[in-house]
Amino acid sequence: MSIRYKILIILLLLAFATHSIVTSVYYFSSQEIVKDLAKYHLVSMANVQHQRMKGLIKANWDKLNLISSRTQMRASFQQFIDHGDTNSLALVKRILDDAVNQSETITDIFILSQQGTTMVSSAGSKDGQSFQDHVLFQRGRDHQTTSMLLADAEYQAPTFIFSAPLKLNGETLGVVAMQVNMDRLNDFMRDYSGLGKTGEVFMATQTPNNNILVFTPLRFEDFPQLFSAGAGMSQLMVSDFRGGEDVLQSVDDYRGKPVFAISRLIPEFDIVIIVKMDEDEVLSINEDLKHLIIYLIFFLLIVVLVASLILAHKITRPVINLTEVAVMISEGHLEKRIRQFTDDELGRLAQALNTMADRLIQSNLVLEEKVEAKTMELRSVNAKLEQMAQTDALTGLKNRGYFDAHIDIEWRRNMRNESYLSILLIDIDYFKRVNDNMGHATGDKYLKAVAGALKQTIRRAEDMVARLGGEEFVVVLGNSAEADAVSMASRIQQQIAQLELPNQYSDVSHFVTASIGICSVIPSQQSSVADALEHADQALYQAKALGRNRILVYDSSSAPATGSS
Repeated sequence: MSIRYKILIILLLLAFATHSIVTSVYYFSSQEIVKDLAKYHLVSMANVQHQRMKGLIKANWDKLNLISSRTQMRASFQQFIDHGDTNSLALVKRILDDAVNQSETITDIFILSQQGTTMVSSAGSKDGQSFQDHVLFQRGRDHQTTSMLLADAEYQAPTFIFSAPLKLNGETLGVVAMQVNMDRLNDFMRDYSGLGKTGEVFMATQTPNNNILVFTPLRFEDFPQLFSAGAGMSQLMVSDFRGGEDVLQSVDDYRGKPVFAISRLIPEFDIVIIVKMDEDEVLSINEDLKHLIIYLIFFLLIVVLVASLILAHKITRPVINLTEVAVMISEGHLEKRIRQFTDDELGRLAQALNTMADRLIQSNLVLEEKVEAKTMELRSVNAKLEQMAQTDALTGLKNRGYFDAHIDIEWRRNMRNESYLSILLIDIDYFKRVNDNMGHATGDKYLKAVAGALKQTIRRAEDMVARLGGEEFVVVLGNSAEADAVSMASRIQQQIAQLELPNQYSDVSHFVTASIGICSVIPSQQSSVADALEHADQALYQAKALGRNRILVYDSSSAPATGSS
């Protein structure tokens, strides 16, 4: 038998062996792989719904915080408590009604007395009702809390309650509670994207009788649905799931069909999000994969057969192959190799040629690594030099050179956006007296401290703070109008004041203070950076002339207008 047919038989046997091994491994592992994929998918869907629920909770907390912070409502309720003024209570109810009318998600807001009795509610249905034994009151007296308000009938859907202490001047007046409707939550649960034909997501909780209440929309049944503690659905409420374990559970759902399910606990309400799909639909993927693998194996057999015939024909031409590869290597194609060798001198020559090419590639790689290392070293040095050139050595802030280079960029950006640009010039009051009387070392220390305060105050990425020289600093606020600039200037003065840097040589304070001049302008072709800086400097000059430790805003109609001291 010629070598051509020997090679052909060997390759066919290898292909058949590969086919047998792949098929066997598939039958043993594909089932678990599909389950793992299903688990990963269901976990992802559960996480999405979990995050949606977290967002819903946060949004409602924000609403309750806004409502409970209304001073008029708290003062009126205090008036009612102290004097029994029914007009004050009526005013509280109108405020609650307005809050409900302004929100599509709030169904009722009510206030409990310190004994847990409803004193006033927007809907009026809870007036006089006692919640003394409910967690919305017991926990709500001390801190913000969430709870569920179960209906009188066990099979009816509950509602979500957010409650918090109602305080005025540190005194607890009672508890304010907010009841939200379930429409938005139900919309979340009706989103079956990515869950196929049988998948669904819903929420459930345990009733006082230890039954399972599903209170959000179901895909194949009406809701709510109540299940006994011994039903298959109750397995999704066991401790492992309530602890948040990613365990793929196989149970019978409310239709009596086997499903794969994942659950997520929402501890704020003691409810569980359940995501499930029918086992038949999940495992149908396994059948599709099996058919695909069978087709691929048959295709592989055909390819191997054709390749074997071609290889058997080509094996008689080793000299041609050796010549072609040698020419390609000589032309710089070092990745080319001879893949087949004969057991003779030509085979050894082919191996030597491959070894030579490998060594050439290795030499090139070593050279490229050295060049890359040197390049990275130069880049690092250049970056450090550039950083040093842009940074004030004493304070660590950007220096005057950086400011001059980047203020034009910020000016043009705000000109394109037609937005306000505010420039704040900051000068430390009586700093020369500090240097003259307390020494330059103390002056440098104060400059570093003030620079640190500016860094803590100016945090937006688009804003810039730099030291112009001496005791003068500049802050550039993009997309910030005059009111924003004045507010920022006030925070800067507060931060500097909190440093409490002693300066007994100051005429305005026993500590270091700062004067700030502000210019807020919408950049245009008719204005310039130089004009804005000049106006800010004029405002700073007048702030110092008026006694220092104050904020002044440039007024284009006359002189800089007084801001605050």
